[in-house]
Amino acid sequence: MSSAQFRIFSAAGTELESGNADASVSNGTLVITAPGRPSLRVPFGQITSVVEPQQFSIGVTLADGTAIELSRLGAMRTQLLAELREGRASAAAQASGAVGDGDTFHATVRGVSVEVNVFEDALLVLADGAAERIGFSFVTGVATENYSVAVTLSGGSQLVVSRLGWRTEELTALLNERLSQASGRTAAFLGSLLPGLDPMAQRATAGLLRDGVAVPARALDAIHPEISGTLLQVATLPDRFAAVSALARHADLAIGFKQRTSVTRPAVGGTPWYDHAASPHIGQHESPGGLFGPGLGGAMAAGVMGGLGPGGHGPGGYGPGGHGAYGGYGGYGGGYGRFGGYGGPFGGRYGAGYGDYWAYRALGGGMNVTRADVAHPMTARAEVRRGRLVPATEDLAALTASGADPTVLAFALYSSARGRVAYEVLNLPEPATFVYESDGDARSVINRWLDDTGFQAAAVHAAGLTTAARTDPSAALLARSLVAQVPHDENWQRQIADLLR
Repeated sequence: MSSAQFRIFSAAGTELESGNADASVSNGTLVITAPGRPSLRVPFGQITSVVEPQQFSIGVTLADGTAIELSRLGAMRTQLLAELREGRASAAAQASGAVGDGDTFHATVRGVSVEVNVFEDALLVLADGAAERIGFSFVTGVATENYSVAVTLSGGSQLVVSRLGWRTEELTALLNERLSQASGRTAAFLGSLLPGLDPMAQRATAGLLRDGVAVPARALDAIHPEISGTLLQVATLPDRFAAVSALARHADLAIGFKQRTSVTRPAVGGTPWYDHAASPHIGQHESPGGLFGPGLGGAMAAGVMGGLGPGGHGPGGYGPGGHGAYGGYGGYGGGYGRFGGYGGPFGGRYGAGYGDYWAYRALGGGMNVTRADVAHPMTARAEVRRGRLVPATEDLAALTASGADPTVLAFALYSSARGRVAYEVLNLPEPATFVYESDGDARSVINRWLDDTGFQAAAVHAAGLTTAARTDPSAALLARSLVAQVPHDENWQRQIADLLR
């Protein structure tokens, strides 16, 4: 919760209310509470845009055009802004029926800054005032072009996502991965429904019956003459099968399947991280591994040799060339002068630079090893073992169209030449069949609108104050195209046939 200065404007821009209040986000709702006034509760589903109209302020626009401005939020402004944007994205994903968790990218589409959310079955583009859903079943290709991601849709149109920065390739790879996974789930599901179909025919069928796409029965029967009849039988409720099959004689039947819930199982289990390298050898430093002996004498010898090397300041040589304070003139470590100037090959500043090598030999490496009993043991190569985590997997066996709560929605679209389409859910006891009307290829248009709304036709057409209003554009288009709702009674088949005839 954060204290703020608030102002409320009507759709016409008239200021309706202002003052000090507490602003918070709770259970998917923006709550504004002013002293002595009723609380204003705004569900995320009623928010169409969240912007920053001025520095250090937040602007929230509602579906009816009302605008709320919050300012003087202090340090909580950033957190409140993030919660509002995340909440709006979650509400848009729920309204569109997106499956799984989304990965978020900030980018530009059509010259507008947007938030791109990639789910398991769709791409959701959130801009100020609009939310656009693109189902993966309607995507024909993804490629990187001129530092942008081009998403090609069925029909030839493109969605170009730019200004992704270093995440351009990441988005391309993720979209291609999700497309492949969606195709694999469809193939696995159809394989469980039609186990008697040969692999090549199953592949062709899965290529047509993409997630959420209704395919005409004649196109399926061209692959195998029994596919449409078998799918209709195994996916339809038993008490509805006879009427559904009979209606196919009066209109063009198309069958489709839509995944309703995610079957991805998160990673589980594991063991602690473990690094088994060389065992510690504390207290074993006086083992006969190097050239110097144990005890004080060995330590003194090591100290004398430590002064050797390029530019060393030691007391001179240590070798045949002399043992004095000024060292020999040509010994192994003999420097010319007190600070090791122009000595032999292991000494001076301008010598060959073998001081490091000599120190390495003195510690037991290289040619110093002459007897097995004084050999310095080599350190064993580290054996690194990380925790074995069961990775995230897809439970393909959970994809089913049967049962009281199926994970896959089976549906049929009946279309007629007059541009009308009847949407019928096959495996759930829906209260009614919805009949729509549209120009052009009516079945494809209605199919796309249904997919954009998550095939939640009952929620889209629900009326009254007991249901939440839908603000997404596809829901508005679907609502305007509705012709009739026909309940499942004894006259259902005749009424649908009359509406389509």
